Amino acid sequence: MNKVIKVFETIQITFISVLLAVMLTVIFTATVGRYTTLYVMPWAEELARICMQWLTLIGAGLLAGYGGNFSVDVLVKRFPNKGKVVMYLIQLLIITALCIWVTYYGIMTCRTQIRMNRTSPSMGIPMWIIFAVVPYCGISVGLQNFLYQMKNIKAATGGPAATLNEGEAGPK
Repeated sequence: MNKVIKVFETIQITFISVLLAVMLTVIFTATVGRYTTLYVMPWAEELARICMQWLTLIGAGLLAGYGGNFSVDVLVKRFPNKGKVVMYLIQLLIITALCIWVTYYGIMTCRTQIRMNRTSPSMGIPMWIIFAVVPYCGISVGLQNFLYQMKNIKAATGGPAATLNEGEAGPK
């Protein structure tokens, strides 16, 4: 299971890196073209916006696996281990409910976009493809958070430590 998670993380990090590189290259090229009046790229802003949305939402799922989202450690640290387990379960339930809601409405939005046959204004990309990252984000954050909270619960009940040390970075 850990191997699968690591491969999944590597794919996400690679995809985020590619999106960031594309976004920066397009914005830089469009800016140079605009200020030198050599060429115009009317689709550049739209592509950069789509890349930013995708890398943000994919990154949210990746970060959830390291506890980077949705938590305030000050309160949890004050509890004994049994209290920590309860707090981790409460966090898990709340975040899972939110992820189910985001996934459901993301799928409904994609279905609406498919039915309406809408495309993006400048590039002509089907809008459901652009919106498909929303249900993906809900599923990814939900699964990654579940795995993270299970590690925390295991650590609080005497298993191996799973949380990051203070100041430690996320994915390596």
